[in-house]
Amino acid sequence: MSVRCPETTAEDLRALGPFIMSLAGVGQLECGPNTAKPRQSATHVHPQFESYVSLIGLIDPAAETKRLEKELAEKLKHLQATRGKLGNSNFVDKAPAEVVQQQRDMVEDLQKQVASNRGELA
Repeated sequence: MSVRCPETTAEDLRALGPFIMSLAGVGQLECGPNTAKPRQSATHVHPQFESYVSLIGLIDPAAETKRLEKELAEKLKHLQATRGKLGNSNFVDKAPAEVVQQQRDMVEDLQKQVASNRGELA
């Protein structure tokens, strides 16, 4: 497990290292401001740190890529349909304002999900 964090946080993490490694089920803990993200790792971003767990040997990269591509295609299809609704003046004019706003919020959320998927695929 790797954690990119300020040195003061790294000191605390090192002091709790055995406990953290036991809970996380990992054999080592690397932390500090210069810690690099390992290849093929799961990432958790927190305002005060980023943690990484290597998935090498645990996942099939080709299968994961295929899964992410399928998920991305579904989100893009849903995004296109929702944008289509909002592009229809009959829907926008006749639907209750809260329903139109829900669709606008959905577009915003889907755009974030699409960007996240694309980032994972990259």
